[in-house]
Amino acid sequence: MGRKTKSVWFAAGFALLGEQGEAGLTIEALISCVGVTKGSFYHHFKNRTAYSVALLDYWEQEMTQGIIDQANVEVTPKERMDRLTRLTVDADNPQLEVAIRAWALRDPVVREFQEKVDKKRMAYCVLLCEGLTKNKAEAKMWGELVFTVFVGAGVIPAYHTVGKSKSILKRQVNTPLLTCKTIISPVIQSDRGKTIFLIK
Repeated sequence: MGRKTKSVWFAAGFALLGEQGEAGLTIEALISCVGVTKGSFYHHFKNRTAYSVALLDYWEQEMTQGIIDQANVEVTPKERMDRLTRLTVDADNPQLEVAIRAWALRDPVVREFQEKVDKKRMAYCVLLCEGLTKNKAEAKMWGELVFTVFVGAGVIPAYHTVGKSKSILKRQVNTPLLTCKTIISPVIQSDRGKTIFLIK
């Protein structure tokens, strides 16, 4: 059997992370998933630590920036937001994000990747919202809300149950985000400088 490409090893790693968390991400489990010997693993990676860094880099570049690039194929901000929602909701491994966030709590290297990814995702959400309103302050507020909803939908266990329809989840995530002005009215209180959100 020929040597496997790195992408095959990364796919196996994501599957293990989603199913067992970081504790299940061992070299033995990886070679069992891929169906090769340890020699193939060490052909690509010096050790498990090097593999983990490469895996996280792939997650950042292909599964974060790659999704942003796919969303940018659309023309308008609303179309891009809709594409972003579809790509996020249709992910094959919804538990992956949960596993990586849990891993980041224990490992500073993983936490650094997680923070970079979060900043990149939030910045993109804010950018899309800037296309929906000319008010940069509102765009920042809405963009942060969009990002928070995406993260929340990814970590709440109820959204990962077999009976949960993806079409329903898309409506729950997407509808309020694409119609922010009609859903949330920000009222700036002059006293204490606080912002109160009135849900209509």
